[in-house]
Amino acid sequence: MVLNDALKTQETLATEMSHRVKNLFVLVESMMRLSARGAVNKEDLVANFTARLHALADANALLRRGFDHLPWDGADFAEIVTRILRPHGEGRSVLRGPALSVGERATNSLALLFHELATNAAKYGALSVDQGTVEIDWDTDEKDIRLRWREAGGPVATSPDKQGYGTRLVNFTMQQLGGKIDYDWLPEGLAARMQLPISSLNG
Repeated sequence: MVLNDALKTQETLATEMSHRVKNLFVLVESMMRLSARGAVNKEDLVANFTARLHALADANALLRRGFDHLPWDGADFAEIVTRILRPHGEGRSVLRGPALSVGERATNSLALLFHELATNAAKYGALSVDQGTVEIDWDTDEKDIRLRWREAGGPVATSPDKQGYGTRLVNFTMQQLGGKIDYDWLPEGLAARMQLPISSLNG
């Protein structure tokens, strides 16, 4: 009986892992196609795609399975954001909000979303200067999660003349999650307000 249970558990884990890997391949293929459209040259493509791939890898490292139950446990929302922002320097970001568990697909989506926001901040915003900081806070009700991204201490934020690839990816990701995002280009830095269904985090 114990052996049969162990075999069933192993088979279930193998099926789940196969499904998870397949989802990642689909996402990576899509990400490659989109990155290619926005690339100026092959060096730009390699650099941007590699950075996005690393963001996905860091986020997926947080997904884990409990020993006493199936399926895979979710990742912690704050940990996802912390990992994505860590390469931009310790102490550059402040996070505030309740604990939230995030499923596999939502983890990938949120990793890409915050990677793009952080990359934009590193190129043009608060993270492009030593004294700049980013504040991320969130709250929830029974239906939605509301996220706020606020930059401070960097250059004056100005609305771009045209929508870049990173912004398009952020907007597309929010649409995939069933949410929306609004931007405020303020003298103290970019502020973004996001709202998405709590249920979208379970995917």
